[in-house]
Amino acid sequence: MSNLQALIGYQATDKTLLDIEKALAATEERKKYMQARKFMKNAQAMLETYENKAVALTGELSRLEEQYNGVAAELKEFSEIDFQELENSEGGTAFFKKNALALADTLRSLKRDLASVREKMEAVTKDYLDLKKKTLVMQKQFKEYKEKYALVEQGKAAEVQEIRSRLAGMEKDIPADVLERYKTRRKEGLWPVLVPLKGDRCGFCSMELPRAAISKLNEKGAIECENCHRLIYKE
Repeated sequence: MSNLQALIGYQATDKTLLDIEKALAATEERKKYMQARKFMKNAQAMLETYENKAVALTGELSRLEEQYNGVAAELKEFSEIDFQELENSEGGTAFFKKNALALADTLRSLKRDLASVREKMEAVTKDYLDLKKKTLVMQKQFKEYKEKYALVEQGKAAEVQEIRSRLAGMEKDIPADVLERYKTRRKEGLWPVLVPLKGDRCGFCSMELPRAAISKLNEKGAIECENCHRLIYKE
């Protein structure tokens, strides 16, 4: 048997394995299992995001509270000034009143900022707790769906093992480099991997092959399509 014939036969056998893989992927058990797994993965990332936001907001709240207390203390000092006595003095009260008003404005602004940060913290905390509650529920469902899908896989395990054993036996008739290229494309989701030449075009994407490529095809038995990257052979 030629290397090319061995590869064609290998792909035909591999097709039966692919059909089983597709059938398993289409089951409700696997769909629910994959949905639960995706949720768990995304939930973990989101919980970490909420935690980081909470840390940042806590730091911001601490900074604002410190600034607020400082301004409040400074404003209190102004309230203890005897403005009646200052009015009778040479300098007057204009300077002190101006600064007191500025501090009062700053205090009001800080108060608004503090309220905004506290509101954000409440929202983040609520979202975090809601997601954590959903995650705990989904953890149970994830385990359930995983076990159900495992049973479905077990039902096909013997057939899958038999096909893989046949494929392993066929690999000895295929050059290692060609087999590696085939397996790489199979993992990438290309199917079929091996396609016949149709006239002077790729049997899958119909890209026209230049004369040099066809000449190389005649020499090597199979070449890679520059467009779809499948392996082209000449029947």
